[in-house]
Amino acid sequence: MRRYYLLQSTGAIKGLYKRLIKKERPLPPFPKVIQIQTKSGCNARCVFCPNSLVGDQLTHGEMEWDLFTKISDEITQYSLTRISPYLMNEPLLDRNLGEKVRYLADRKRPGTVIKINSNGALLDKEMEEQLIESGLDRINFSVHGIRKGTYESQMVGLKLDMVLENIDAFLELKRKKEPTSPECGSPW
Repeated sequence: MRRYYLLQSTGAIKGLYKRLIKKERPLPPFPKVIQIQTKSGCNARCVFCPNSLVGDQLTHGEMEWDLFTKISDEITQYSLTRISPYLMNEPLLDRNLGEKVRYLADRKRPGTVIKINSNGALLDKEMEEQLIESGLDRINFSVHGIRKGTYESQMVGLKLDMVLENIDAFLELKRKKEPTSPECGSPW
C-alpha cells in the first residue's frame, strides 16, 4: 500500500528522507482514481460483499444526468489513472451506463482508463452493444468459483452457467466488431 505525505509539511531534506527511505510520495493535488456510483443496488447477494448486509437498506436510485455530467466535467480536467462508473453496486443495473461511459470517454485525458467490474449476469444484447460502443477501456468480470456449487454459494442469486454464457456472448460480439484486436493482452 502506497503511503503519502503532505508536501507543505516538509522541507527539502525531510522530503528526500520520506521519498527515498520511507518510500512515501507527496499527496497528489487531486485523486488519481475516481469511482462514481451512478445507480445503487445489486442483483446478487455475494457473501463477501457489504451489499449482502446493507442491500435492502440502500435506496435504489439513479444519479441524475446533470449531476453526473457536473462531476464528469470536473474530474476530466485532471490527469487521472482511472475512472470507474461504479462503487458498491452492480454497474450494469444502470441501463444508461453506455451513454455515461461515452460522456467520460469523450472528455478524459490521455492515459486515463475507464473501467468497470461486473458480475456479468445482466449482460444482454443491448448492454453488450452499449459497452462495446461506449469507449469503455476495460471490464473485469467477477466469477468467484469455477464449480457451480462453489460459485452459487458465494455469488448468491446468480447462476454460473448463465453468467458464463453472457460473458462468452459478449466476447464473441467484441471479436466480431473488432476482429483485428489481439486476444492476448487485450483489456477485454
